[in-house]
Amino acid sequence: MRAASRQAQPGAGERNCARESLSDGRPGARIWEHAGAGRLSGEQATLLMRAMLSAGLDTTVIAIGNLLRALAHDPGQ
Repeated sequence: MRAASRQAQPGAGERNCARESLSDGRPGARIWEHAGAGRLSGEQATLLMRAMLSAGLDTTVIAIGNLLRALAHDPGQ
């Protein structure tokens, strides 16, 4: 299929940021509550959700890397 004729399909990240994918009362759902009240646009809500997911992923990857480094340096711990 040629790129010009393909329609954009939402990826896993976009599906995870969608309102219907979130649990009520959680931070992501609260962002969408603000969007529903008109304080944010849908685009802004999606960008905020993606920023939160990215920050959590970066922190997790760095923590696992530091753990592996510490274990390699001193396997007896």
